[in-house]
Formats: sequence, structure tokens, C-alpha cells
Amino acid sequence: FLLTHRDETSLYRDGSFVPEPGIADFEVLMRRPELFAVAGSPLDGARSAVVERVAKTLKTPAATVPVVRALFRMVRQLPELAHRTRRLAARTLRVRAAFEKARVPERFLYVELPDALELQPFTGDKAGEVEVAEFFRRLNACLQEWSGIAGIVHADARKTLLEACGFAPNDKGWQELRETATRLEPGERDPQLRLVLRRIVESTPDEAGAASVLALVSGRPPDNWLDEDIDRFPELAKTVGEPVRRAVARTAEGAA
Repeated sequence: FLLTHRDETSLYRDGSFVPEPGIADFEVLMRRPELFAVAGSPLDGARSAVVERVAKTLKTPAATVPVVRALFRMVRQLPELAHRTRRLAARTLRVRAAFEKARVPERFLYVELPDALELQPFTGDKAGEVEVAEFFRRLNACLQEWSGIAGIVHADARKTLLEACGFAPNDKGWQELRETATRLEPGERDPQLRLVLRRIVESTPDEAGAASVLALVSGRPPDNWLDEDIDRFPELAKTVGEPVRRAVARTAEGAA
């Protein structure tokens, strides 16, 4: 039944929506069917306008359940940092909380999400174009901020590390740091600094390369950072930057 009516039905376990039922869910269902329920998702009026627009954007069937599944699939791909940080606007934090607390697809999409965006819920009445447009304007802004926060944190951390090491906080500075590390690493005797220099030498000139270095400095992949990791990174950058500056100075004196 679920397969045949995939776009019109939703599965619940202990009252919570199961966006993508898997083998484990069906194994439990066979043993404890009383834990599960199935509900329908009819469309009319304002809700149709919302679903059709989301479906077009996410390239999914224009029905409540597949649209909600696609939204959840999208946010599940965000790194842990995006799901844990408080460094987001209040409205974006409310949207994230709506995703975290969602239990019923219909209520999430038509009531809880508009409420998080400080808008009226979508009832069966026809919604005006202005109301629908404003819903998507606010939703898109929140999703953009939410999905982009990890990249902003990574970029800021890279700038902090470059400045601590005495280089310009830009792509050119990163390339210069990599070139400097290549010269310093063979003759460096401090094992800790040599480890960092080796990681910088082996890094690529893109975001992934910088993330590798940031992970070594902080002891944790930046995608998994908590706000506490972000706060303490400037001090950790200094513990790397100061030795790098001294090594650069020694090299300059030796050359002179």
C-alpha cells in the first residue's frame, strides 16, 4: 500500500513521521505493528500552491509527503556544525527547530514552518500570491543562511590561521603559506610544528585542503565543530602561528 500510494501516504512510528522507511523500520513493523500508523495527505487551496512551488524547486512529485521527504533529505546533508551552532539568525534557528521537532508532514509544512517564519499557517483557503511569495522569500533566506554557515566558519578560521602565521587572509596568502611550509618543513626540528607544516604542504589549495589543516590544528574536523571549538580556535591558531613566524624569521636571518 505504501509503495502504491507513496506520494499520498505517510508512515508513523510511535507518533513520529518516518521520512524514508527502511529495512529496519519494516522489521520492527513485522514484530510490533501496533507501533505504526498510516495517514493520508490530501491537497487543496493554499497548500497546493505551496507544494507545487517546492516540488518544482526540488524536482519531486507535487504532493505533501514527497515534498517533505525532499526537504528533510536536503537538510540531512548539512554538516554537524550547521545542526549544532547557535550562530544563526533567530528566524533560521526557529526553522531548524521546526525540522528537528517535526512529527507530522502536513502540520510541519503548513503550520509549523510558517509559524517559524512568523507567518500565518496555510489553511484550506486559497492563499494570495503575496503570502506564498513571502513564505518562500523568508524560507529561502533561512535555508541559505543555514546551509552556508559551515562555509563561513571555515573561511573565517582559515583567515584567522593565516593572520596568526603572518600571511594575508586570502587565497594568495594561503598559497604563500603552502610555499613557505614547503621550504621550512625539511629543516624543522620541532615535531609538533613539523607535523603541521607537513599537513600544510600536503594540503590542496581549495577548501578541502584548508579543512584538513584546520582539523589538525583544532583536533576535530571543522564540519563537526561546536561553537566552543569556534571560540577557542583563535588561541589554537596562535600556538601554530607564532612558531611559524619564528621559523620564517630564522630562515630569513640564515639567508642574510
